[in-house]
Amino acid sequence: NQPAIDTEFVGSVRDAELLLRYAATSGVTLPEGTIAAIVKARECVDRGMLTPEMVVAFFAAATELAAKTAPVTTETLRVSDERTRRNLRWNGAGAIALALLVAVFSGISFVTVSMSDEIAHGIKHADELAVKLRTQVGPPFDASETICGAVDKVPRAKPQFGDESLLITELQDFASGIRMLLRTASKLDFFVLSWEQSPLDTTDAKSGWRKDANAMVHLDSGLVNMRREGLCKIGAYQDVRDFGQNVRADTLAFYGAITAYLLPVLYALLGAFAFNLRDFSERVRRRTYHPTSYANMARTIAAMTVGAIISLFNVFSPEASLQPLAVAFLAGYGVEVFFAFLDALLTTFGSKK
Repeated sequence: NQPAIDTEFVGSVRDAELLLRYAATSGVTLPEGTIAAIVKARECVDRGMLTPEMVVAFFAAATELAAKTAPVTTETLRVSDERTRRNLRWNGAGAIALALLVAVFSGISFVTVSMSDEIAHGIKHADELAVKLRTQVGPPFDASETICGAVDKVPRAKPQFGDESLLITELQDFASGIRMLLRTASKLDFFVLSWEQSPLDTTDAKSGWRKDANAMVHLDSGLVNMRREGLCKIGAYQDVRDFGQNVRADTLAFYGAITAYLLPVLYALLGAFAFNLRDFSERVRRRTYHPTSYANMARTIAAMTVGAIISLFNVFSPEASLQPLAVAFLAGYGVEVFFAFLDALLTTFGSKK
């Protein structure tokens, strides 16, 4: 009586046959002795007659077969198409969701930075105009000259402004700058959830903004009293400037933190997803994809780590053509390069590899 054949050996024979079929369909050349040893092992298993010599010959042939077909294995050949499609859907959905998130945050960051720069430039230009206007119109004689609104009579004493056309041009430019600042700051305030109070929303009953907001930012059509117009607009500009500076500071603090710390992580993750999808397509094409591999998860975690610390290293300079976020994406796509950079730093500081 022959002893019962080990079930694990039977499974090994079936695995070898599966690899043998793959080698035959893929054009992998094998010695006839290797093929004969595997076929003979299957015949012996079916008959229930197995000798030690046959076992040795089989494992020698199976080892050679695995070396010839590597990196394809029986596990990768048995991956079902449905399981592959399911993993592809999950990876694709994750990449699309992350790309949309990156696009939204990048767009908001670009818009807020652009508006903040516009406010900064507008304030600088308006400050220069405010100094010129104050020098030309002089100090107010009384409080009534600082009140904005329609004027139905000429001033008590007509001041000497020199070139009135130049003063009118400066007043128009100043009023236009105030409107631009107020409009841009109001839009930017939306991105910080209206944290700052606009002059247009003032609750002070004595405020000129509540009485006549239109007169605070627009010139009187007749320009009967340019002195009063100049002093009125300087007072309105101070309120608008405070509002704009506060909104700009809030925006730079909040979205600056997102740009400096969150976006690099997201871009590194996006790079890791891009690599994983490319690697997935290559493995499926070569029949080497294994769904239970943890390599993609490990790479994703490594990309998050790289994105979080990329700004701490001087891997780019201000003169470089690549932006920091582009470097974060490349670091996530090729984490090995960044880790090689870290190894080089350790070697520089005297640490053995």
